[in-house]
Amino acid sequence: MKEIKFLFVALFVAFLPIMFTSCGQRNGADDITIVGKWEVKEAIRAYYFVNDKENLFESESYEVGQVWEFTKDGKLMVSDVADTFTYTVSNNVLTTNYATTHYSELAKFFLIEEYTADLLKLSVHYREKDKVGERDVTNTLTFSRLVE
Repeated sequence: MKEIKFLFVALFVAFLPIMFTSCGQRNGADDITIVGKWEVKEAIRAYYFVNDKENLFESESYEVGQVWEFTKDGKLMVSDVADTFTYTVSNNVLTTNYATTHYSELAKFFLIEEYTADLLKLSVHYREKDKVGERDVTNTLTFSRLVE
């Protein structure tokens, strides 16, 4: 039964971009202009252990205070990280190699959950495993645009 429940959750997460693309305030990718500097105001890491999906754990993540700069030529710089990353935006999905470097190899796609001229809310979903156990994780980052 737990395998069926996990399969349902995995399919639901896989179809989230499709569901959000078909509705909402945006009319397409042209409405999403993330070029510029954004400061992380809130970063929540929520997870549950695969073998115990009844208990959800939440904590504030380390990203609060980071500044992410998206350039017109598809580059992403993060204030406390030396590397430069790439990104693309298509409909409500931000694809970047930052996620694969800092979260999980499976976390290539941030879902753009909310976007206005001054607010950007992203979430990334992935599975991680270590000696403590296997977890399904969702990181949600809420940004405010910095005025230059």
